[in-house]
Amino acid sequence: MIENAKAFYTAAGQLSDSVGGVLCKISEETAADVTEIRLRADRCITLTILNEPVKLSIFTDKTDLEECFMALCGYSYQQVEHCVADGFVPMKNGHRAGICGTYYKTDDGAARIKDITSINIRVARTQLTKCPDELKQVLSEDGGVLICGAPGCGKTTLLRAASKYLSDKNKRVSVVDERFELAPVMKNALPDNCDVLSGYPKHIGMLHAIRTLSPDVILCDEIGGMEDAGAVAKAANAGVKIVASIHGSGKNVLSRPQTAALIETGAFDCAVLIRPFGAVDEVIRLD
Repeated sequence: MIENAKAFYTAAGQLSDSVGGVLCKISEETAADVTEIRLRADRCITLTILNEPVKLSIFTDKTDLEECFMALCGYSYQQVEHCVADGFVPMKNGHRAGICGTYYKTDDGAARIKDITSINIRVARTQLTKCPDELKQVLSEDGGVLICGAPGCGKTTLLRAASKYLSDKNKRVSVVDERFELAPVMKNALPDNCDVLSGYPKHIGMLHAIRTLSPDVILCDEIGGMEDAGAVAKAANAGVKIVASIHGSGKNVLSRPQTAALIETGAFDCAVLIRPFGAVDEVIRLD
């Protein structure tokens, strides 16, 4: 079976039997190119194929979405409620489901979502992509690397490739995997010199790694908050290389306040701008 098609089927198979069963009948050739599965209440399912939306003739109502949501939670909301409060459910094999609905808090202050209206599944590629030569070059240097790209263009895939490349170079790599997207895909091929901190907020995970794992490199996805910038600065002061991704396309991303705060830490020597499917567009030196 085509490896990327297998990834689609493992994602679709975690939905309810009625919805997942229909999706799993899609041909391998089509399934291999799907990067997102979008379910919306009282509308047809849409797949993102080669970066374009493709509407199916499969209709889902509110009951379907509630059943899919419970299936994604493993029929135990309590297991994932801390993630749902942040708008997502982690799935097996590194896939992730974004959840839309009505946000509310219980009497004891716990954040919940009800009346589910949309579910968007990001299909994680299960193969470890080869690290591009342009990325290898900057990873081989001493300074940190900031990977910049639009959502869904392959930043996480490149981070997995970077972790393997650095590990193979005998670097001690600590992966801070807040949203359970990086490590689950690599679980059967986790690099030898790689330690994983799953579910930690990025700034806490980075500081934990510095204190306890003596990493050469800390790798994390979707960085950007001011707390993250503070942790990055501490890592840089401790002599730890940071390889991280941030949302945004084009050179303008470098002038955004949150990106500027990261650059001002001095932890990053270059920014790697990428286009869809993880292709390197440009390497910009920041020093």
